[in-house]
Amino acid sequence: MPAKHYDHIVVGAGALRAAAAYWLSRGGSRVLVCEQFQPGHPWGSSDDHSRIIRPRP
Repeated sequence: MPAKHYDHIVVGAGALRAAAAYWLSRGGSRVLVCEQFQPGHPWGSSDDHSRIIRPRP
């Protein structure tokens, strides 16, 4: 059964928000992630050719 109370709600499960939800949950928070499309959909910004994600040094 899903939890009735959450510490954080993340709207959108793209790469950056999913990472934020992961790190929030690692700290012991109860996190709910809401996404309107199925995984791998073509409408996300991660598929865009102009997306640049730079790792921290």
